[in-house]
Amino acid sequence: MAKDQIGARGTASRRAGIGVKSVEIGYRVFETLLDVSHPLNLSQIASSARITRSSARRYLISLVNTGLVTQDPDTHYYSLGQNAIRLGIVALGRANFLRAAIQTQEELVNDIRETTVLSVWGTNGPYVVNVTEAVEPVYLSVRIGTALPLIGLATGEIWAAFMPAAFSDPVIERECRELERVEGRAKSSAALSTLQRNLPQVRKQRLSVSRRSLIPESLAAAVPLMLPTGRLVAVLAVIAPKDRFLKREKRICQSLTRLATRFAKLGTSD
Repeated sequence: MAKDQIGARGTASRRAGIGVKSVEIGYRVFETLLDVSHPLNLSQIASSARITRSSARRYLISLVNTGLVTQDPDTHYYSLGQNAIRLGIVALGRANFLRAAIQTQEELVNDIRETTVLSVWGTNGPYVVNVTEAVEPVYLSVRIGTALPLIGLATGEIWAAFMPAAFSDPVIERECRELERVEGRAKSSAALSTLQRNLPQVRKQRLSVSRRSLIPESLAAAVPLMLPTGRLVAVLAVIAPKDRFLKREKRICQSLTRLATRFAKLGTSD
């Protein structure tokens, strides 16, 4: 946000009357996590919010208690919590493009009768914003606000293929580090190589079909939902049990591609 906008907002606030200073400081602490794509430690937050470490700690305790902030129990670093994500999703719900994306998702479900997942890009990668269940639902352990990886999933490959590298590369690097920590360097390197090998084809077809999905024994396909300008605003995915997906793969991919192409021609504004 530009400084003149901040100044205007502050002037408007003063005209509205005297507010609660502690709430304003608390928001300043919260805002430090909005402005970065990675967790921060206590000292970094205090410095950015221009308050002492002890004050920052007290505000962070309250923010953690409300679910707006979460603290990693191992590193003690802070990042946005589930309620912060929920606030963002509610705000996004007022956006024209998301309403159009959800309408497209509903049309997809009516056409193919399978479970679908809609995601948008958040502070630290893609997040689920809407899930629709099939007539014969699969058990899906994701909910609105769930963070999705870029590596290994059809949805992730679409985001990795079409998001600017300045946004996607840090997320991929973080996932590789975590994969290396949990499963070893060989596994991490192989997963990254697979992603890099798949991206040219994903960009060409504007479609990703993954042999791994959010749930066991299921497969997934995903497409980008883009504005007429070419900017990626959401990713729409279909998940189905493996046997059913393989039998219907052509139909699923055709329906996804048709609706994604139509979405890009709608002229939907932000």
